[in-house]
Amino acid sequence: MKRVLICVHGFMIHDDHDFNYLEKYFNEVNENPDLELSKVFLYDRLNRKTLSHKKMYQALVAHTKKYLDEGYKVTLVGYSFSCSLVARACKELNLDRVIFVSPTNKLWKTKLIFKYLKIATQNIKIRFKYGTKKARRIMEKTKLSNTFTIAWNIMLGTIKNRRYYKYVDVPCLIFKGQKDNLTLDSTIKEIGKKLKSRYRGIYMFPEYDHFFIRNDYQFKDKVYPLIVKFACDNE
Repeated sequence: MKRVLICVHGFMIHDDHDFNYLEKYFNEVNENPDLELSKVFLYDRLNRKTLSHKKMYQALVAHTKKYLDEGYKVTLVGYSFSCSLVARACKELNLDRVIFVSPTNKLWKTKLIFKYLKIATQNIKIRFKYGTKKARRIMEKTKLSNTFTIAWNIMLGTIKNRRYYKYVDVPCLIFKGQKDNLTLDSTIKEIGKKLKSRYRGIYMFPEYDHFFIRNDYQFKDKVYPLIVKFACDNE
């Protein structure tokens, strides 16, 4: 049976996928010809037509369905805000299992909403200071293009889709860093209570913050083997 691990990024205003390090590790260790890793991009930060939260979910569904239609067993792994999209996909698609890395659901308690708005207002300030034409060049160079629209739709998408955790009824792993101030312990407990999964594994790492999955290859020794083993487990 062919299997695929589909990785879904979080809030990206850069061009490097959040799971590039996992992909590198996967390519080094995977010896199973029937197991693949695929990365999905939910939006193109330079194309405003792709930036609505509805379009983001549609991009995830379209990418996943390609594999389902070819007979693959699919494991979806979400990061940060995209975990709620993965939870929704679990209800609407025939997934084999899911993984949530640093899920973010609480926008007020974590002050995440203000973090998004702060990033977004940088865009507006540059436009006022330099004018539209010059601002466009500056924002492209500094990766700030369309950050207001991205941030706004991520907030809307999180609010709309976080209710779908209660429909997750397939095997599930959850990863959280104890230094993560954007994913609260109460968030993990809340998600854990909602899941219908008979099998679930929750891993808490004292030394990690919210961005561990994308920032340092050293984490391969603890996190990456768990993800790959879970994705290819035939049980």
